[in-house]
Amino acid sequence: MNAKKMLDEDGRPVSPRIYILKITLLGSKPPIWRRIAVMSDISLFKLHNIIQRSMGWENYHLHEFIIKNRDMAKLTMSLISAPEL
Repeated sequence: MNAKKMLDEDGRPVSPRIYILKITLLGSKPPIWRRIAVMSDISLFKLHNIIQRSMGWENYHLHEFIIKNRDMAKLTMSLISAPEL
């Protein structure tokens, strides 16, 4: 495993954190959503695979990762972290 060390603002190593994500299928009535826990150092590739499995999908749905207003991939899902719930 090629683990990248996470650093704080002063360059000191920090341990990865666990994030709770709520994944909601936009426009569904009733709402279709899943809540998952992932490590803060997860790659987008691995996150994509976890989302696919949690929704019961087989990689047929388009999705999009947007981080700080930057489109990270051509993919349509909204990720909301636990503090925003």
